[in-house]
Parts: sequence; C-alpha cells; structure tokens
Amino acid sequence: MKELLSKDGKVVGVRASAADGDLRITARHGVVLACGGFPHDLQRIAQVYPHVKRGGEHLSPTPVGNTGDGLNMAEKIGGAVALGFADASAWMPVSKVPFGKGRTGVFPHLLDRYKPGVIGVLRNGRRFTNESNSYHDVGAALMRACERERETAMWLICDKVALGKYGLGYAKPAPMPVAPLLRKGYLVKGETIGELARNCGIVPEALEKTVSAYNRDAERGEDPAFQRGRTSFNRYLADPDNQPNPCVAPIATGPFYAVKVVMGDLGTFDGLRTSVTGEVLRADGSQIDGLYAVGNDRRSVMGGNYPGAGITHGPNMTFGYVTGNAIAAKAMARQREGVRMNTQPMFLAKPLVDFRVYTIALRKMPEFLDVFDRLAMPILRETLGHPLGFWTSLVGPQNQFTHLWGYDDLPDYERRCLARDTHPDFPAYLKASGHLIMAQETRLIRAAALASVAE
Repeated sequence: MKELLSKDGKVVGVRASAADGDLRITARHGVVLACGGFPHDLQRIAQVYPHVKRGGEHLSPTPVGNTGDGLNMAEKIGGAVALGFADASAWMPVSKVPFGKGRTGVFPHLLDRYKPGVIGVLRNGRRFTNESNSYHDVGAALMRACERERETAMWLICDKVALGKYGLGYAKPAPMPVAPLLRKGYLVKGETIGELARNCGIVPEALEKTVSAYNRDAERGEDPAFQRGRTSFNRYLADPDNQPNPCVAPIATGPFYAVKVVMGDLGTFDGLRTSVTGEVLRADGSQIDGLYAVGNDRRSVMGGNYPGAGITHGPNMTFGYVTGNAIAAKAMARQREGVRMNTQPMFLAKPLVDFRVYTIALRKMPEFLDVFDRLAMPILRETLGHPLGFWTSLVGPQNQFTHLWGYDDLPDYERRCLARDTHPDFPAYLKASGHLIMAQETRLIRAAALASVAE
C-alpha cells in the first residue's frame, strides 16, 4: 500500500502496488490500518528509543515489513501519531545470530535468563537486575542501566554445566555442538572467568568479583542482590529440579561461556490516536472520516506498560472486534437509508433509462456480484448517479443480471458514460469481470404514454 485516497475530507480507498503496476482500491465503508506498528521504521525508532538516540543497536524479531507504513500514511492526511510513552515498545533482549554468507538472524531471549547458573552483566562486570523478570522488565532495566553509555548491551554468562543442560541463546543444550557458534563469534568462551571477561571486553576484575559474590549466595539457593526466584513468575520457566531455588545455581565449572545481548522489541506501544471504536483522530481530536486503526498501528491502551504476556494480542483482538462491529453498524445504517431512498418512484423522475442485461458464466453469479459491488458500484455512483435498480433472473434465461440507470436526456447519458469509461479505476473492474460476463445487451428506453395508466 502506497497512500490513502481521500475525497471531500473522507478516506475512500488506497493506492497499492501490484505485479503489473499501481492499483487503486475503492473502499465503501472505510480503510482499516493494521500494518504492525513501526518496529522497523529506522527514522521513527531513532526518534523515540533512548538507546538508539545514544547510538546503540536495536534488533527486532518482528516481521521486517512492519516499517510504520500505516502511521506514515495516516500522518500525511492529518492523522496524529502519539509518541511519548516512557517505554515505547514491548522490550525484548535479543542477540544477533550469524548464519553465514552475510546473513544474520535475531534471537529473542525468552527462556535462558530464567535458568539457574545464568546471570546477566554489563560491560563493567556487574549485574543490574533480576534476570528472571519478564523480558520487557529486563529490557527496560538494561536500557536504564546503560543510559550514560553509548552502547546498550549485556552479556549472559554461564558455565559448562548450565550450557549443557539449558543452552544459551541460539546455542542448544548438549549434545548439540557449539563449536560452529564459537567460530562465528556468537558464543564466547573462556577457561576462567577472567579470560571470558577479556574475550568479551568486560572488566575482568569486576566480573570475577561479581561471580564470586553471586556463587557464595547461590550455594544456598539465594540471591539477596536481586531476589531472583522469589516470585512464581520467576520460577515458572526455571528448573524445578534445581532446589532449593529453581532460578539460582553457582557458576563454577569451566570452561565458561557468554552471549552478547542487545535491545529488541516484540511490537510498538506508541501509535495513532484513535477513538474507542478505532476512528483515527487529528491533533485537534476530530475524526478522519473513513479511516480506522487497529493492532499495533493504534496507540496501546496499556500506556506503555507490560503487566503480562500477550499484552499486545489481547487489546488488539478486543479493539479489532470493536472496530469491526462499529464499521458494520455504520454500513447497515447506510444500507437501511439506501433502501428507504430506493422506495421513491424514481422511474417517474428520469425520462431516459439505460437498460443493461449481462449473461454471467455458469455458477459465477456470486463472484460477479461481489466484483460488481466492490469495483463497479463506487465508480458508477460517482459517474452515473443513483441507480434505478438491480435484478437477477428467476424465470427464463438463467444467470442474467439486469441493472437500470436513469438520465435526463441523451446528452446527459453521453456525458455520464464518458465519465465512467475514462474513470481511472474502470479498467480494473473490466479486467476483474471480463471472464465472468459471457454476453451483454444494452438498450436505451424511454417512458411510453398510455391512456390507461395516465393520471
């Protein structure tokens, strides 16, 4: 999708890219933006992510197509993007995985941080948070711990025992080999804690002190520094067989290993301002008619907080449902109004009638009606005016579709038909319906004066 199409202040469709060129798609009931937020919009994340502002790295495991297109297109027609949450995204600590031949992947650290015998340290060799907290909380803590540093990064540290039992990041548990990841530099190894620190660029003396202090308490299953393992949330992804604390064990058996972890996200919280039912708002609070936003394109109702897993999915599904119902309700109201208008004696008001009969391919009538309704009707209403009616055959030749349009006179007919034939969207309808229409009959008819029906 390239841009939103507007007419008289209302969004009426989109211009999109297709295999054979640009395509204009008309929307009768509105356009819903659901483009996944802006986790890969480099310009916008540099504006709102503090660690990126400082020159730090940010890697998102979200779909690479989520580049903020919905927000950018809405902004161009006056939509207001609300930025300013303290945490603009659902943070996720990640590591960059080298696949070879210049290809890399992004690994989200969902599980390894909870395991006993794994800790996270900064470049200064010190721990900074409870590693078994949620990924969002660990990410937020990492970002704030490095707020005076150019680089926002930590290293997950473990020993041979923990690596063999649980793995570390993209490195899998035994018996899977780790040598390829060591050669590629993803996994770092040291025979001693000091050697590991030097290989990682961590202050050696500080890391040795941190691990020594951690091990003394870990022997008793305790973590007085950060209370790791005190909550059920800490423990539910740990190792229940490791007692007395499923989250805590010494880092004592060499060699020792580390993986560098940087900031990532699972989706953005900042987004377009909307009404409760999803209408996109301008900066002054007024609604943009015909434009809606759902999912991560819409500013999160959670206010930049992450109280539990799935905190993007729940609101997205809920408000997507609310928005869908709101659009349907408006469409039904317009349909009821249209039925009321169609009950007027329009035949009496138009002396010239275009009478058209299409013979539709066998068993293709539902497909044709869908194409006609979606692609032809917006064009015909714009160029020909209001229709006199539509019919499908019941008795006689089957698979026939009839529609009538009224005109004031022959010049009015010619002018309107020329507007239809030269409409930029008309070729798309002809292309979509060509294989469905087997034959077409067109007649211009006018009212006949009969004494028996005269007033």
